[in-house]
Amino acid sequence: MTLDAGGAPLRLRLDLGAPRRQPVWPAEIRLQSFSAADAEAVERLLVDVWPIGVAGAPDGWFAEVRKDTEWDASLVRLAWSERDELLGLCHAWTSGFIKDVAVAVPARRRGLASALILDMADTLARRGHSAVDLKVMPTNLAARALYQRLGFRLVPD
Repeated sequence: MTLDAGGAPLRLRLDLGAPRRQPVWPAEIRLQSFSAADAEAVERLLVDVWPIGVAGAPDGWFAEVRKDTEWDASLVRLAWSERDELLGLCHAWTSGFIKDVAVAVPARRRGLASALILDMADTLARRGHSAVDLKVMPTNLAARALYQRLGFRLVPD
C-alpha cells in the first residue's frame, strides 16, 4: 500500500472465530472467482476507483500479483452485473490478508463491499485461518467505518 499525506496505513483484524453476519448480495450480482480472462477488467476497476491507480504495477495488476508466492486465483472474488460489468472485487493472499477491496462508484452504498469481504472471510475461515487482516489509510474514513461495522479492530502493525 502506498503512503500518502494521511500517514502510515492502519492494520485491522477480523476474528474469524467470532460470530459474523452472512453476506447479503445486492440484487442482480453474479459472483465468480478470477480467471486470467478477467485481468483487464480488474485492472480497469482498480484504476477507476483508486486515485493513485495500481501503484507499483508497471506491467499491470495481474502480471504483478501472480508473481507473489501467496497468489491464489480462487482468493479473488469478482462481482459482475447482469450487463457483464465488473462492479467489485475482493482479493486476499493465502496468508489470510485481504490485499484489495474495490467497488465501482455507481455500485457503492448497496452492500457490495460488505458482501465481498464477508464472503472472503468465510472462505478464509474454511481454509483454517483464525483471523483476517487488512490495511487501510487513516484518511479513508468511509472504508474504516465499513470495516468497523463488519467487526474489524485495530491491531499493532
